[in-house]
Amino acid sequence: MSTFYTSDTHFGHTRIIELCNRPFSDVDTMNNTLIENWNHMVKPNDTVFHLGDVALGTIADTLPLIKQLNGYKILLPGNHDRISMHFKQTHRERFMPEYKKYFDEIWDENGVVRQIQLDNGHYIDVLLCHYPYSGDSYDPTRFIDSRPKDKGLPLIHGHVHNQWTVHNRQFNVGVDVHEFMPVNESDIIQWLSTLG
Repeated sequence: MSTFYTSDTHFGHTRIIELCNRPFSDVDTMNNTLIENWNHMVKPNDTVFHLGDVALGTIADTLPLIKQLNGYKILLPGNHDRISMHFKQTHRERFMPEYKKYFDEIWDENGVVRQIQLDNGHYIDVLLCHYPYSGDSYDPTRFIDSRPKDKGLPLIHGHVHNQWTVHNRQFNVGVDVHEFMPVNESDIIQWLSTLG
């Protein structure tokens, strides 16, 4: 069994093709490619941490696409997910049952610490969150209250789309910088080994 990380799939979001210069002729082609790439990498018994911004568009049309994806799926919501802390509690409660139909677990969006075992057998704590410590695809001050506090941990995140892959102790697992595929934890381990 393997573990994977991904973010910012934006299933059903036509405008993301233009905004991030994605190489797809239409949203159906994008959706199908994301699904095919995911299932090529991820086997049914693998675990995938989706670090937010799963889908945009009509919930009835986009969230069911998650059923087609292999693996045990854990969601840390991003700003575009309708269960994000940016929405009112009543709004979140309304949509939570829909998200729970398609994800095996839903974790807090403001940062969760996870231990990853390195090749030398040692464990290292990393932080998982949709948001980076700093930086944004539009305005660096957006969602400032949602960003994790930088206490020196390496951060695995999304949100910045094609701004960077690695920036200091931040590793962006967004599909826009990973050939529209989830990132294998072995790639994260290789990166962590370079941090010293």
